[in-house]
Amino acid sequence: MDPKQRLQSGQRASLTGLLCNVCLFLVKFLLGFFSHSVAVTADAFNNLSDCLSSAVSLLSVRLSMKPADADHPYGHGRAEYIASFLVSLLILLFGLDLLRSSLERFLRPEAISLTPLTFLLLFLSILVKVSLFFYYRSVARKTGLQVLSVSARDSLFDCISTALSLLALSLHGLVTFDLDAVAGILLSLLILYSAIQLLRESATPLLGRGPDTALSENLRLLAESDPRVLGVHDVRLHDYGYRQEIGSMHIELPEDLSFHDAHAIADHLEEEAKEKYGVDLVIHTDPVTPDTLQKRRLKADVIHILRHTDIRLSLHDFQPDFTCTPPHLSFDLLLPYAYSEI
Repeated sequence: MDPKQRLQSGQRASLTGLLCNVCLFLVKFLLGFFSHSVAVTADAFNNLSDCLSSAVSLLSVRLSMKPADADHPYGHGRAEYIASFLVSLLILLFGLDLLRSSLERFLRPEAISLTPLTFLLLFLSILVKVSLFFYYRSVARKTGLQVLSVSARDSLFDCISTALSLLALSLHGLVTFDLDAVAGILLSLLILYSAIQLLRESATPLLGRGPDTALSENLRLLAESDPRVLGVHDVRLHDYGYRQEIGSMHIELPEDLSFHDAHAIADHLEEEAKEKYGVDLVIHTDPVTPDTLQKRRLKADVIHILRHTDIRLSLHDFQPDFTCTPPHLSFDLLLPYAYSEI
């Protein structure tokens, strides 16, 4: 999507969510106040936290689209991840506060006053939240804005929480315990679970997640499309936000290729990677001797030894020196993460 269209779509979605959640908060707060329902009041403050989330989303969308500058040479795309983390943290704090107030209410029950208008307005709020869920999800898929994906899931959980509040109010008086408080406890646990999941998803790109497998494979295939490239390894990618991938890659070229030709091949592949996949790629060239029957046999023997040692081990840059007797072998050994069997 064009950056300008992406910015407009993200802002529109955030503003729509902000206005809807302000209205829902006011309606539910008044309902909870006059009905003395802790579940409805808690649901109201859930919408208030959604207002803050929408405001954070709005600011992050604008910030993430700012161009690179001297202090941020890779752009501001990670502002989306920071915003997603903050929104998830707000949801977690709200869940903890809701759990506290629900437990207090369970220990000190209060009478609830209900009217048909209460049920009607809560049902309408569910419809609003369902609409926001589909709207957020649609815009998130089109724009790739992670913060809107978080907001979409939050809206879905809001639907469930309001439905639980509605059910608790409907069954109130039919049981001997405070069902309203029980619903509040269940809601808080559901919100806390959702918040922890969202926090994990939001923190992963900030900590540095592994490269996209499909993108890595596409870059590998791009390099191997040149018949002079004999091998590709060490494909590394760093995510700096929407279409802000910075990466590096090693390609193996015949050792008798001139420096000028090797440089031209690397430059061409870097331009292709930027044009096709939006990746700023830096390519390192490794000179290798062409495969011979003796070299292939030696490499197969070494791989066989590695497989019997540990199936997770692999190698690249295999370079035998046949001027020595016996031949000297040089290669890079790839170890899995946290490998200790050395």
